[in-house]
Amino acid sequence: MGVLEAGLGAAADVIAGINGPLVVAVLVIYFLYSISAPRLTAPGVGPTYYPILGSTVEAVLATDTLPDFFLKYSRQNNFKYTWPNPTLGVGMFRLGAFVVVTPAAVKHILKDNFEKYEKTELLREPVKELLGSGIFTSDGPEWKFHRKIAVQMFSRSFLRQATFTAADEACKVSAKMAALVDAGRSFDAQAFFFSYTMDVFGLIAF
Repeated sequence: MGVLEAGLGAAADVIAGINGPLVVAVLVIYFLYSISAPRLTAPGVGPTYYPILGSTVEAVLATDTLPDFFLKYSRQNNFKYTWPNPTLGVGMFRLGAFVVVTPAAVKHILKDNFEKYEKTELLREPVKELLGSGIFTSDGPEWKFHRKIAVQMFSRSFLRQATFTAADEACKVSAKMAALVDAGRSFDAQAFFFSYTMDVFGLIAF
């Protein structure tokens, strides 16, 4: 028992002698290192890479104008090259992302090598409550099963009816926006477009 007590006493002395702020600093550095943005290599040039943060700050600031953000760098690459967007290693994009802008690259991913580009848990985990395990989140044989079911929906009559539904909803949205313009009132066009998309999807799917 004396040896044990002596050992515990020595351990307590070591712990007491550790510099608290130093320990905190080490833990913070380790945490930042564990989520630091990966360095990605691609033919094109994306946002400026900063240590640890990558392009996270610029991407977050562009949250409300993402189309402009993607267009900016795609245009800088003359719409010819895939470019990297490395962000902090958290959530769905913790491995960073590549922005694909050419038809050849899209064909390479979605047709020629589709089975090599799996969604994996990186996508499934954040959206499983919303999308479940359907065609949007599955891979391999499970995806093929869902695809066979979905393909049966896209008959000529279904697509014709879906087109009419989309056109009718577009007329409604256009009328609402025109009324606001005539009244001299400002409005969020993006909110109208988002509602239009969800309304059409809901009417067609359900």
